[in-house]
Amino acid sequence: MDTWFKKLGYYENPFLINPLRETTQLYGNEDQLEDVLYYIESGSILFVEGVKGTGKTKFVRSVISHYKGRIIYVDAASLKKNLNIENLLRGKNGLKGKVFGKKPLDMILVLDNVSELSLVNVERIKYYFDQGYLQSVILAGNSPSKLPASMLNRIGKRVVKVSSLSKEDALKMAYERLDEDMNDEEPLISKAQIEKIYEASSKNPRLFLINLHRVFEEMDFEDAKVVEDAHLKILDDKLDKEDEQEFEVSLGAQVYTKDDQLTDKKGNKIVKVGEYYRCPTEEVFCGNCGAIVSKSEQVCPECSAEFENAEIEDEEIGGEAHV
Repeated sequence: MDTWFKKLGYYENPFLINPLRETTQLYGNEDQLEDVLYYIESGSILFVEGVKGTGKTKFVRSVISHYKGRIIYVDAASLKKNLNIENLLRGKNGLKGKVFGKKPLDMILVLDNVSELSLVNVERIKYYFDQGYLQSVILAGNSPSKLPASMLNRIGKRVVKVSSLSKEDALKMAYERLDEDMNDEEPLISKAQIEKIYEASSKNPRLFLINLHRVFEEMDFEDAKVVEDAHLKILDDKLDKEDEQEFEVSLGAQVYTKDDQLTDKKGNKIVKVGEYYRCPTEEVFCGNCGAIVSKSEQVCPECSAEFENAEIEDEEIGGEAHV
């Protein structure tokens, strides 16, 4: 039996809450984004603060989109305290880095979901930042309070707080997700209904998307064609933490971030390069941006990275054309 969004003609659920997968635009926090971009350009270490569900990771992804090919993104929640900055830098520099130990310059390190950092990793970050391998370091998490004093001193006042979702931005978000005009005379859901869902979601973007999904599920259960006010009564059934987590999983919020957890249906390893997920044993791709390339190409058609002996390296390392 088709799900509610398939019945409405959507390829996938429009209310996915996986910021590493969906590509809808960032709503709100425009001033904060400008601040972060300024700090990056000035070569700073900074902290992006935001509690779970406020769109912090979505915000960070918007920052990343401005610096394609120069970002080292790490979900710190999965790596705990064993982060090795040097290995990340060498890996980013492709085969040269692996064989000769060379590291790229002026990279931007993004550590998402940071709760704490070991003193060893703080010193590693500071060293590679001071040596020019890292132009900027962005730490993102609930609060910088648990970071070591030496890192807090480096951050200083450069703490950018992600603000709550506004009612106006909630309307824009909902209608963009549904690919509808908010001024349509016969919308799937009215502005007033979206505003009620927003108010019931404590201005939290993640909970807002979960509740939109719940309302549309209720609409489908009642075999209705558009959302009616009666369908919003489902929101009276408050979600506990466990319920929220189940919805997060079903809507794609939880993703694998460790390379050894990413595999295709055949069990082949998949790596994330730039905006793409690639299989080194099956595909030939640019090691800088992830674009598919041919073995004979010496320059990436997408990011213009130059390949050195691409065809030879391709055979040796299973499909990745390294810069």
